[in-house]
Amino acid sequence: MNHPKKWIGLGLALGIFLIFAVAGLSQEKSPGAMPKVVVISTHSVGSMAYVFTSAIAEAVEAKVGIKSRALPSGTDVSKMIPVRSGEAHIVVFTTGSSWVVTRGAEDFATEAWGPYPLQIVWRGGDLYTALYTRGNSGIKKFSDIKGRRVGMVPGYPALNNNIKGGLAYAGLTLKDVTVVQLPSHGAAGKALTAGTIDVYVYGTTGADPMETASTPHGIYWIPFDPNDKEACNRFLENVPWVAIGPVARAAGMKPGDPPFVGLVSPYCYYAPEGMSEEMVYLYAKGIWDGYELYKTKTVDLPFWDHKSAVNTVGVYYPYHRGLVKLFKEKGVWTDELEKHQKQQLANQAERVALWKKFLQEAAGMKIKVGSEEFKNAWWERLREAKLLL
Repeated sequence: MNHPKKWIGLGLALGIFLIFAVAGLSQEKSPGAMPKVVVISTHSVGSMAYVFTSAIAEAVEAKVGIKSRALPSGTDVSKMIPVRSGEAHIVVFTTGSSWVVTRGAEDFATEAWGPYPLQIVWRGGDLYTALYTRGNSGIKKFSDIKGRRVGMVPGYPALNNNIKGGLAYAGLTLKDVTVVQLPSHGAAGKALTAGTIDVYVYGTTGADPMETASTPHGIYWIPFDPNDKEACNRFLENVPWVAIGPVARAAGMKPGDPPFVGLVSPYCYYAPEGMSEEMVYLYAKGIWDGYELYKTKTVDLPFWDHKSAVNTVGVYYPYHRGLVKLFKEKGVWTDELEKHQKQQLANQAERVALWKKFLQEAAGMKIKVGSEEFKNAWWERLREAKLLL
């Protein structure tokens, strides 16, 4: 015989359990809470970013006990979606990717996005990138790209702008080439190796360029001429977040080979400004303390050291307060960093305010949000306000 009071008691217990379970889930996804597992939104499986994300995660767990889960994705937009929803706590970006996100530029120049205030959790080593081709393609300089097939990835404006910039360097536009749309960064790298596209842009020590270099076709990195200031400036009009400089580590390079002139910018870990200070502090502490554990895992990780962490070159973003806490604790927070921080926080707030004002202006001028006209006008407003960097 069933007892009503027993079932009522079980129902109350189940209800209380569900309330606490939901509350626990809500707390884990809350930016201000300390999660049980830190989810890192990073690049696709096989990319160097995915490899170093995993290597650093192991060191962090060993040093501070925080478990991590890498969440791979192929585009800037898809990497940001779990960050905005609270499914991911940290995102791994090149400076270019974080630039378009925090400026609300290109694919992020929409009502759904706009300037998104990311802050630095850790400044990694410098990333070397360049436009490249197969070694026997016949392409030796940027002007040779005319009439050829170039790879581009929808939702990945940071990389696509490098393609546009490379064309602008030679006085060309997308109308002068055949654009081949690929579903992801990794797919584009594989397409170049296979010969279905002729030109793409990649980190110079990435897995896909390494694979290209190992084929009978070989690899060729298209060099910049730093003495051609006008051409370099045309490139930087499209890619303002990088420096044009020597690259000494690249697929296909042999010991003793001279550097070529490519692109330099840092890889960084970022989190939303509202992310838990304690979580960011502990994760950054794990990276700081775990250097000896991860530095030998890839060719780039030796350069993810303490000196690099406080280097402001290419850092056009504020530091998260959790990282500031760590730097102060380690005695490396300087007056220069404090000045840099105040400026970047002010710039961040100004961009958000300017965006709101610009949306109203665009509506008055009947410019469709997200259109090319809108994106170009917003970019120009950032330039006029001196808020591009």
